Amino acid sequence: MPCFAPVSMKLRTALELPSYDFKLGHSAGVITLGSCFSEVIGRFLEERKFTVMSNPFGTIYNLESVYEVVSHALDDRLPDEARMVSRDGLFFHLDYHSEFYSDSPAALLERIRAAGREFREFLAGAGLLIITPGTSRVYTWEEKGVSNCHKLPASRFGKRLLGLEEQRELLNGLITRLRSVNPALKVMLTVSPVRHTKDGLPENSVSKALLRVLCDEAVNRWPGVYYFPSFEVMMDDLRDYRFYKPDLIHPDEVAEGYIAELFMKSVMTEEACRRSEEWSRVRTALAHRPLNPGTEAHRVFLVNLLDKIGAFRPFFDVSEEYEAVERRLLDYS
Repeated sequence: MPCFAPVSMKLRTALELPSYDFKLGHSAGVITLGSCFSEVIGRFLEERKFTVMSNPFGTIYNLESVYEVVSHALDDRLPDEARMVSRDGLFFHLDYHSEFYSDSPAALLERIRAAGREFREFLAGAGLLIITPGTSRVYTWEEKGVSNCHKLPASRFGKRLLGLEEQRELLNGLITRLRSVNPALKVMLTVSPVRHTKDGLPENSVSKALLRVLCDEAVNRWPGVYYFPSFEVMMDDLRDYRFYKPDLIHPDEVAEGYIAELFMKSVMTEEACRRSEEWSRVRTALAHRPLNPGTEAHRVFLVNLLDKIGAFRPFFDVSEEYEAVERRLLDYS
């Protein structure tokens, strides 16, 4: 006779939804900075029509590099040209992600300066900035940390662990600098749940532990600084390899969506959450590909979809989607 678990038995360790002393709507600017998980949060919010600047300097894993690029931007200061490197006929900078490249040093520096200018302008009116460090370890070039190695030989780089005191100074300096531009800015800290297994599992645990202590200290020290437990949700609530991609390092799409939705419900107003879910259904309809295009039934579907998109105009910009459906309807005129 099969044995079934009692209905009252707990089969997962669910975290309570974090509660904060603020809520944001669609118009409040949100900036994400840090690891690839910052991009996950940023993309999730962008798809739901929140006002987002997602990782404006590309993926950055350590706080030293985050501090460097933010300082360059706020000072309108170009990075050290001596840290520019070339590969395959292109130029990169060690302080920036590989998405910043060009065929000449001058053009690369101009791209970096333009990104800094856009960041400053957005920061001045932003309501929330999310910082997601991924590791306490940093690759070094001539003893100074780098943001990206740009596929150069590993033998040209060193590696070291950023200590708690060093990271504390970096984070305190970062918050101070950001609030010099926007004193009302709220800062959300969250440790990336992505494992850095190349360092070794014991080493990854030390690295993440330092980041978690750092975040806890900052929350207790700074008013308007908060912590979101994305790391804990992944490690405890979603404690199963079925929630990982095949590399067993990165959360899969189910896990990413689950954590991002928890974040949205924790930070955004109930009205904004409801409206974003309504918009998600419209996005699904926009992605629909009919079996029989050109039919009257599909024309009616597009007309109804246009009406649904137009209903969101008072709340956020839907001009791109509206015009796309209008163009599809031209085929029926």
